[in-house]
Amino acid sequence: MALGRPGTKGERPQITLSSNADVNTRSTVLAMGIAWRRLTGPGLDTFVGRGITYGSSPGEAAGLAGKTVMVVGAGNSAGQAALHLAKVAARVTIVARAESLAKSMSHYLIERIEGASNVDVITNANVIAADGDMRLSAVVVRTRDEERRMPIDALFILIGGDPLTQPVEGWLRRDERGYLMTGADLLAGNDRRRWWPLERDPMPLESSEPGAFVAGDLRHAPSSAWPQR
Repeated sequence: MALGRPGTKGERPQITLSSNADVNTRSTVLAMGIAWRRLTGPGLDTFVGRGITYGSSPGEAAGLAGKTVMVVGAGNSAGQAALHLAKVAARVTIVARAESLAKSMSHYLIERIEGASNVDVITNANVIAADGDMRLSAVVVRTRDEERRMPIDALFILIGGDPLTQPVEGWLRRDERGYLMTGADLLAGNDRRRWWPLERDPMPLESSEPGAFVAGDLRHAPSSAWPQR
């Protein structure tokens, strides 16, 4: 499926199917997702969907009460995920390749992580393998000094990715990383009229094309997907 640009800004979005059929719609939901950067190593592909999750998945936290969880990443998304999971999990471990979280994570998140009694941080480290039976049960973490097998119940990998928005470049407003701008973000800057053609303000999840809404991780500022407190 691909999106075709209407002849005039503000007309109904047009969808071109892989069969080359065109469909004109009153509204469209764009949820193409992200090509996540992936970890490589024995078992890491095997347990995707069976304990390993790429990206943010707040809904899974409820099923991890009393469990041991690991988050790979050092950005704000990883920090927010770890703190959210720490509300229900027995233990959360953040694994970061960098020497310090301060290189890529906001100070307020670092302070909250340091104040959480059930959150640990391992820096200068990588997850290099995963193990289990029907579901993930352990990972191997490599640091500068050692490799160790760590039993865990779930692994969330938030090391970035590329939003699959290239087909709509020039039609829908994207940020500098390629994520789709929606809602009030469309009105920022000096080119409001270029990207939003109507007198009314865009709805919160509405893209720069009226009637075309955005869902999931390809929205601008995707780290906000994790609930805040």
